[in-house]
Amino acid sequence: MPNGGWLAWSQTLACFLMSFCSLGLLNSFGIFQSYYQTSLLDSYPSSSITWIGTIQGALFNIVMFGTGRLYDTGHAKALVYTGSALNILGLFATSFSQSYLTIFLSLGLCVGLGSGILGVPSMAIVATYFDSRKRPLATGISATGAAMGGVIYPVLFRGAIDRIGFPWAVRTLASVSAGLLIAACLLFVDRSAFRDAPFILFSVAMFLLWLGIDVPFFFLPSFAQEKLGLSADWGDYLLAVMNASAIGGRIMLGFAAMYAGAFATWQFSIGASCILLACWAAVHNLPGILVLVALYGTITTGVSSLVSAALLVISPDISVVGTRMGMSGFLAGFGCLVGPPIAGAIQDTSAGYVGLTSFTAVVYFVAFGVLVVCCTVFCLPWW
Repeated sequence: MPNGGWLAWSQTLACFLMSFCSLGLLNSFGIFQSYYQTSLLDSYPSSSITWIGTIQGALFNIVMFGTGRLYDTGHAKALVYTGSALNILGLFATSFSQSYLTIFLSLGLCVGLGSGILGVPSMAIVATYFDSRKRPLATGISATGAAMGGVIYPVLFRGAIDRIGFPWAVRTLASVSAGLLIAACLLFVDRSAFRDAPFILFSVAMFLLWLGIDVPFFFLPSFAQEKLGLSADWGDYLLAVMNASAIGGRIMLGFAAMYAGAFATWQFSIGASCILLACWAAVHNLPGILVLVALYGTITTGVSSLVSAALLVISPDISVVGTRMGMSGFLAGFGCLVGPPIAGAIQDTSAGYVGLTSFTAVVYFVAFGVLVVCCTVFCLPWW
């Protein structure tokens, strides 16, 4: 037990930020009650609007019934990441909501679930880093986040709504929550990973892979219609074939990994996917696209299904594998966020689908090369 120092107090700060964005936001529901009661939902009785806030509070407590067990079984980081994502998503969705139902689902249900999932970690984590003498002070400091949030959110909302209107005022609150919760998530990272060159290269490869991984799933139906002249029905069926072939692919590649090694099978999946993507734009008929889709769905599924096994080759210390998976997944998330828009921007140029498929193949090829360099330079095993 650290009982002080950077590690212990950094976790206290993380819990403070989570309390700020969860209970602090719940304690500020009056700003929404007042606005909805006098404008967007003025046709509803006040009691109906309060249900949006009460579901938040109820979920904060009810959800902890299940998350407490998850926390005890070692899923604290997963709870922090999931709760943060739901909290932020719910607030941003609220800024676009125009009906009682959508407001209830976004502000009540989504924010309430997110805050509830954050509840147990925000209260329990601090206690594990201090002895009985310092624990009350540390938990008291972290708990002040709820009060501080209850101060900042209403003042910030009032200052923003008069200048930029309700939607952007809520987006301002959501942006504040996003910044604070991302900071809280970063305080749970394994700092030794930043000095681990193989893991850094692995994370770069993850970013590149997820930059391209969703592109075929996004653009296959439109490719089938625009380049092959197939109906919209066929475009959707091809997407279903791609996903269906992944079912057998996961099992097949799992067996292959037992004998050839997880990392070698993962590399095979990446390299083969790269070749198939390079052939994508050359397909000009239905039989060809069916074969390509079936092969791609079977092979590329290993890119995602074998990640954890491949990570254990890079970082064999199983005690930090969850943390490092979260860290590399964070980078992969950004790749997933910007990959399809980049591909779409390329497709809108004169390069068309040739440029789109080339972009996807190239990022896979570079990721493959990064992993080859990683294993060669650092003499890592391929199994």
